[in-house]
Amino acid sequence: MSAGGKKLAAAKRLRRTGRLREALAQGRDIIDADPENAETLHFLGLLSLEVNNFETAANLIGKAIAVNSRRAAYHRDLGTTLIKLDRLGDAAYSFLGAERYPWFPSMTVHFGMTEAELTAAFSEIVAAVAAIPPSA
Repeated sequence: MSAGGKKLAAAKRLRRTGRLREALAQGRDIIDADPENAETLHFLGLLSLEVNNFETAANLIGKAIAVNSRRAAYHRDLGTTLIKLDRLGDAAYSFLGAERYPWFPSMTVHFGMTEAELTAAFSEIVAAVAAIPPSA
């Protein structure tokens, strides 16, 4: 395991024990050394989500996706964060973007739908949100 990987593992242990400030400091140290460490950006985004800092969480998770768009968990967690920001259309797009990745079938079980039904439902959400006129 790389030095960054060891530091991230330590930061995750700190998070599990409720030592969020220390976990955050550890994560920032990793990002200072490797600004494009997608796993750490995602981790810091989750920490931000935990403390209800939704804008920061969305920004960090978005950066993780920019570095590695193939991690379904990143898309899922961005979608969840965007819901917290009441950005439902963006959240739906994030969930739709993640459907290509391995976790998507588990969502079909969670929602009790087939993959085709879930995809159709997300498409309807996106269309409905797009049809809402901008507020004056």
